This record gives sequence, C-alpha cells and structure tokens, in this order.
Amino acid sequence: MSNEKEIAELKDRIGALERHINRLNDINAIRSLQYTYGYFMDKGLYDEVVDLFAEDGVLSFMGGLYKGKESVRRLYCGRLRTTFTKGQNNPIDGVLVDHMQSQGVIDIADDGLSAKARFR
Repeated sequence: MSNEKEIAELKDRIGALERHINRLNDINAIRSLQYTYGYFMDKGLYDEVVDLFAEDGVLSFMGGLYKGKESVRRLYCGRLRTTFTKGQNNPIDGVLVDHMQSQGVIDIADDGLSAKARFR
C-alpha cells in the first residue's frame, strides 16, 4: 500500500472517529440536561427549570402546548410552583417529589445539528 493511500485511509478513520466522539458527547450532554431538569423539578427549583429552555422552546404537557420561554414560565412558575411548593422556588417540608427518569431514547441527526429525545 502506498503511503498516500495509507494516509488517506487513516484520515478517513480519524474523521469517522471524531464524528463518533462528537455524537457520544452530544448524547451525554442531552442526558445531563435531562438529569439536571429532573433534579431541579425534585427540588422545586422552577425558575431554574425554565432557564433550561430555549427562548423559542416548545413544551407539550398534559394536552397543552407551551410555545416560547414565557409560556413555559407560566406553566412551571405559575401553575406547578403554586401547586407543589406553595409559590416558593425551593422544596417545602412534607412534600417529596421524585421525578422518575427512565427509558431515555436519544436520536442525533446525521448532520449533528439537532437531536430528538424522549424520556419516560
């Protein structure tokens, strides 16, 4: 095998490995985001939950569709905080919240520019 051909094959392998590593890093970042979300929910930190959403984020929750960060804020800081932590942005005595997170399915787009994830 010529040196040029061997170098070209090694470059291709390095490129494939870099893409694979980037994909794994993306999956880990999404998992970390989901775990952070669950932690904040368990602790009644609704302001922090809202901060995890993009300005143009969309949330589907119990038949409702919340478009944009301010709409998401109305759900978490208005409805949920009022219901679970009596309007406080922290846990309250006597209330145990255990936000179950399992069966994570994460799909990274081939171009690496977007992803879809589902946690149940």
